[in-house]
Amino acid sequence: MYAWPESYRFKCDTKVTALAATKAGILVGTEGKPYAITGYDPENMQKSRLELLEPCLGPRSMADMGGYACYAGATGLVAVSPTDARVMTNKHLNKRQWQALGPASMFACCWDEKYLAFCPDASGEFSDVKGFIFDLSSGDLFFHTVEASACHRDEQTGDVFLADGQRVYQFAGGTERLTAEIKTGKLNNPMRKMVAYRLDADGATELSVWTDKGRLTDRHIQPGTTYRLPMTYSKYWQYRLLTDQPVRHFVASTNTKELI
Repeated sequence: MYAWPESYRFKCDTKVTALAATKAGILVGTEGKPYAITGYDPENMQKSRLELLEPCLGPRSMADMGGYACYAGATGLVAVSPTDARVMTNKHLNKRQWQALGPASMFACCWDEKYLAFCPDASGEFSDVKGFIFDLSSGDLFFHTVEASACHRDEQTGDVFLADGQRVYQFAGGTERLTAEIKTGKLNNPMRKMVAYRLDADGATELSVWTDKGRLTDRHIQPGTTYRLPMTYSKYWQYRLLTDQPVRHFVASTNTKELI
């Protein structure tokens, strides 16, 4: 038998719910604030509490992202490093919407340097959603409809494998393109009008536009072409793209000259 020295032990003020061993150190999710434990030798490890009151609600949602970790908090997706912790999804989802995704049962892993999450208990407006992908470098969030009961990342290759109760298979390992839905939030515009839009993508896309008066237009659009919107005023604008092609940019403007 072997007993660790008492000096190797760390205590947190609240119950620990998840851990991630990253290249930056051990990042700890609790029922209160997160912690970071850093150092290169057990005798010299240092514990620090990060001043963000975001409990780790989903133990399986904790994922090592390299120099930091992410987990499902109470109000959104939390990114934690040894020196900082912050909620990353506030501009996409409010607390009510985040709770509808079922953070307590989320599970996730790192895929292609992005946070790949699955939401088995999503409800309400997200009842058709099976999970999401969050790109921390760009801040983009995409929902997906891939069902799984578990996920695992191969640390040697970076490939992600999913289990669905009957089989184990590689995520994004096929050649067939699936249709993606890219939908913005309700974007406020002080001028209350938008004139035109332009798409930069590898192929045609289906576009839908909403305003505070309801659905404004549905249109099949081609990349590299400037299109005009029907003339209307609105407190907000919302856009949705349906495509099986890579999309680099979609830009809407109050002035067509800005899109040339």
